[in-house]
Amino acid sequence: MFRHRPWAWRLAPWALVCTVATAGTAWGQNLSDLYALAREHDAEFLAARHSLDAARQRSPQAWGALLPQLSYSTSRQTQKGTLHFADEEPVAKDVESRNQGWQLTQGIVRPQQWAAVRQANAFEAQAEAEFVRAQQDLSMRLVQAYLDAWVASESVRVSAGQLEGVKAQQGLAKRNYEVGVTTITDVYEAQAKFDLTEAQSIGALNDLNARLAELEQILGRPVQQLHGIAEDAVLPGLTGEPLAAWVDLSHDAQPDVLLAKASVDVAKAGLLQQKAAFLPTVDLTLNNGTDRSTGSVTAPADVGYRTRTHQAALTLNWSLFDGGQSYFRTRESAYQLSKVQADLDAAQRRATTSVRLAYAGIRSGQAQIRALTSAVASSKKALDASKVGYRIGTRINIDVLNAENQYFAAQRDFAKARADTVMQWVRLQAASGSLTDDSIDQINAWLAPTGQPIKFEMTDFANESIKADEPRRVKP
Repeated sequence: MFRHRPWAWRLAPWALVCTVATAGTAWGQNLSDLYALAREHDAEFLAARHSLDAARQRSPQAWGALLPQLSYSTSRQTQKGTLHFADEEPVAKDVESRNQGWQLTQGIVRPQQWAAVRQANAFEAQAEAEFVRAQQDLSMRLVQAYLDAWVASESVRVSAGQLEGVKAQQGLAKRNYEVGVTTITDVYEAQAKFDLTEAQSIGALNDLNARLAELEQILGRPVQQLHGIAEDAVLPGLTGEPLAAWVDLSHDAQPDVLLAKASVDVAKAGLLQQKAAFLPTVDLTLNNGTDRSTGSVTAPADVGYRTRTHQAALTLNWSLFDGGQSYFRTRESAYQLSKVQADLDAAQRRATTSVRLAYAGIRSGQAQIRALTSAVASSKKALDASKVGYRIGTRINIDVLNAENQYFAAQRDFAKARADTVMQWVRLQAASGSLTDDSIDQINAWLAPTGQPIKFEMTDFANESIKADEPRRVKP
């Protein structure tokens, strides 16, 4: 029996590869360029930046309440009526009055407003910490998505090479069976391995498509090319800094810790502001005004007048009892301060844990890279030896297929180990508050240089496999 599959179904995975190859635009695709693009299009980062811009307006507002307040007012009034006075005839009256004035108010003693200034500064520091956290989060998300896409592309490349090798082994098994050198079992084994490898290739392509979609979500446009980690790149390591030094740095500079510290300052200023509500305030008020009138509707004769006044006053306000509102607001602020102090302790503990995990991850990654470097080389030698043994009859087909699978698996693991080590370095930088734009440039230096990107192309064996009339099974 022969099994045929629709040509469109068999073409789909390779068409997906070609779609990836042609998507995007011609702009540069190194990591530094993508990071600059992400800062312009990532919605979460833009929201944090706008939030910081809004928070920076609080301090000028608070200071403005302490500065002199100058106001001007003017009015014009017309009165019409009929005056009946004693036994005289009624007199129609039409009187016009005008007044204008300036008022200058300056707070002399305003403890609550000074606390508001302190709180506004704390809110701005809090927004700055949130922006730094958003910036580091963008860097981590971009590097993670980029490396995931690169590892997925490596899986596609490895799967393509593996499928090509299995197909060649399948053809060799068929020819050996036809001349009577091997049994039909070798042919079945080669066919089963080909089917399994093809299914894995389709899965790798789907995973690549998903990773590219995640990267596109951050950038706002599709990615055309990826620059992989160079094999000769000197990847990050621990250059002698003890773990305790990284932990101490995280307690001082980690964005979540800075945010928690700013929240403590906000709560302290809020408590001080509530306590200041019990204190008196003193204001100085200066008035300068002019009143004019053409007469009065209540006087028998119209006598115009004009007055000019100057006034200075000191006003004392002291709230002695407000039903207990200020007292309970003060208690609420005290409990809120206790809460954010506990949040600060929790943030420092999380920072310590993040540093420890990333620190251990880098050490483990370095050991894995060393081991997998040897594993790739030894697996290649084992594969070459198995192919030679198969040709001279000392190895069977399944031995070659297993050796080939081990070699390609070592290649995949080697690429993933390098990507994981770089990502652990990024996490360590973020956990210690050291992840900056320079860190992105450093990662970019470890990637393949511009002009040598990883390209997704349709391979020759794919063109062969899309023939709808080719039998998929061997009939013994």
